[in-house]
Amino acid sequence: MSGSKINTLDIAKQYNVDPSKLSCVDTHVYEINGVSGATFKFYTLNSSGASTGQQAKFWTVPVQIAWEDYRGKHHPDTLKHKVDTVEDSKRTIAVNIGHMTDAMKAAIDVDCPGTADAILKKQVEMQETIEKQLKYYTTELHKRINTAATKKQLKEEGVTGGVILSLQRMLKKQKDQQDPDFFYKTTSGKTWEKSDVSGITTAYNIWSRVIQSGRVVYPDILDRSEDIPKNVTPDGSAYVFNATKEIILNKKPKIGAYDYIETNEEGKCLDPHIVKRGQLVKLLLAPQFYCTPNGAKGFRFKIHGVKILKQSQWKPNSETQVDWGDEDEDDLAQYAPVTKKAKNGSD
Repeated sequence: MSGSKINTLDIAKQYNVDPSKLSCVDTHVYEINGVSGATFKFYTLNSSGASTGQQAKFWTVPVQIAWEDYRGKHHPDTLKHKVDTVEDSKRTIAVNIGHMTDAMKAAIDVDCPGTADAILKKQVEMQETIEKQLKYYTTELHKRINTAATKKQLKEEGVTGGVILSLQRMLKKQKDQQDPDFFYKTTSGKTWEKSDVSGITTAYNIWSRVIQSGRVVYPDILDRSEDIPKNVTPDGSAYVFNATKEIILNKKPKIGAYDYIETNEEGKCLDPHIVKRGQLVKLLLAPQFYCTPNGAKGFRFKIHGVKILKQSQWKPNSETQVDWGDEDEDDLAQYAPVTKKAKNGSD
């Protein structure tokens, strides 16, 4: 039992626990297309306080999806306007914290009144817990950026890019970034602020990974909204590798990338719209820290899993019949100015 993990994937079990007892910050070196990079990752701890080498992640309490672009930017809101490109297809969703629609509340409270309000309170506790953990991560990684051990590791492993090098350059150019408090205050995504005048808090920095050649890596998706739970994770067949396709990667041309195929020969959608606005879901999230070359830095959450607990209580709008009028009314020539000659009939 000495090696067992203190923390659990259930975020509710982490309430009121010191973040330093749950996870740690460590340097992660990776290689993509022959280029070595380094970033900071967050790992779980065992009961002895040692890193397990497993990425820190957690299941949220139930939350309602406020907005989703989960089929990528090649799937516009209206089916009348198709987009063929797949280069910019990151999946993103936003969820409400401490807020739920009246229709969803009613659906949840059918069996046990008051359940929805209890979930909303747990959401607020979850937000406080996550923000406390992100503050701990920010403090710890700031301590490690310019340590002798970090610099030695980057040099020995030939690191030439990535988050840590970007941070080192930023701290060198901007002296105020060396202040831990200033560094924390200027880090995005560390808190989830109220997003509108009604007091609703919506978390937007939740996304799914897209590999650099343009293929979406789906998280596991389980639909538990019906009597029998069903794994509804797409099989990835919507992305077909094209060995002759040329893309620009790191400012250099690269041969070989994925083409997006919306439907097969039978007309079946290969990338079905599963994660939707209004659903009540639990998300398996992993916090990740980013820093761009221009100095923007912050946290976002990568989705590893989705459990759909209840489908949206919103009904799609019924198709309306519109009287478009006569085609003659759309003749722009009717707006042309009339000359005096024409009025007199002399022309």
